[in-house]
Amino acid sequence: MRSQYDRLLVKEEGSEQNKLRQNLKKSKSIGEIEFVIPATEKRKGRKVRQSLKGLTVAIKPGNKKLSTKINAVMAIEEYPPEGEEALTWVFITNLSIDTFESVLKVIRYYLCRWEVEVFFKILKSGCKIEERQLQTTDRMKALIAIFMVLAWRVMFTMMLGRVCGEMSCDIVFDESEWKAVYKILNRKKAIPEKPPSLREFIAMVAILGGYTQLASRIGFLPA
Repeated sequence: MRSQYDRLLVKEEGSEQNKLRQNLKKSKSIGEIEFVIPATEKRKGRKVRQSLKGLTVAIKPGNKKLSTKINAVMAIEEYPPEGEEALTWVFITNLSIDTFESVLKVIRYYLCRWEVEVFFKILKSGCKIEERQLQTTDRMKALIAIFMVLAWRVMFTMMLGRVCGEMSCDIVFDESEWKAVYKILNRKKAIPEKPPSLREFIAMVAILGGYTQLASRIGFLPA
């Protein structure tokens, strides 16, 4: 899991009390990773290079008679661009951190969390699973099972559109589906012979769902 707050470590005899992040920063780097963070409203997109560090430490709990040993991983941008805040992550895990590959695995496992969150967001916001009012547990379980498949399909299509957005949409959608959506958004235009790309078609479906900000970008206006 990701550590949001710094933590006190068990004080060793003859040493000063210190904290987890302080010890991680002083430890030796076991390797580097490099990636590009996308732009948001609050920051510009840029390339990031982080050093990876790992330690096994004893955390000081509220009960001073007990201590807990954990493995901690830090991914820290030691030389951020001028004017940019250093990008730093700290993770607590029970997985091995003996090698660069094992530390990298900890980070990759954590990154899977975002896809899990998107999946449940689709279940809650898209399928409105929490608003269903079936009267028996068995019926609710059956509905959840169906909606989980639906949510997975929506998420798969969305991710496919991001990674392989230039592919033809008819690989995923039937001819009747993409033609019907196109005609609803473009009643005065003839239906093209060539299907739109998957990225374009996902945007069209989003417009029908109320995401009108996309309309001006791709040239379609909701009817």
